[in-house]
Amino acid sequence: MKPLILTPSEYRPKSPGDIPFKLLAEDSGGNLSLLEWTLKPWQSGPFLHAHDFAEAFYVIDGQLEIQLGEQRHVLGPRHLAWAPGGTPHAFANADASEVTVLTICSPGGLEHFFAAQGDDPNSFPDVPGLGLRLLGPRIRATGAPDQD
Repeated sequence: MKPLILTPSEYRPKSPGDIPFKLLAEDSGGNLSLLEWTLKPWQSGPFLHAHDFAEAFYVIDGQLEIQLGEQRHVLGPRHLAWAPGGTPHAFANADASEVTVLTICSPGGLEHFFAAQGDDPNSFPDVPGLGLRLLGPRIRATGAPDQD
């Protein structure tokens, strides 16, 4: 492992596809992965799922509706949600503007899921070592306009 510095627009060159990972598991000795991502207005995130690793979601800008277990919460800038390993969760943009979130995974390895997923955002590949479990559909944010 070696130190690294990234500018705001940089991400790791081995990031899968166009997923903006700031830190990969290989950078941290497997300890964590870190990515900064954006959802478009009212866009739904991943399917309701759980996995063995823990995740922290820190909202940089916008509004994120996150489901942790059976409860939903709307998070604004500088809010944090913690999902210990095994916690069912999903999220969606809860506003008519973009939401930008920093996600930290511990231990790292989430990038392997995106690499296995490839160009199909509807796939849910089984990646050894992550303990991924698909539990339900994507969520729509409360108050989101009807889809056409």
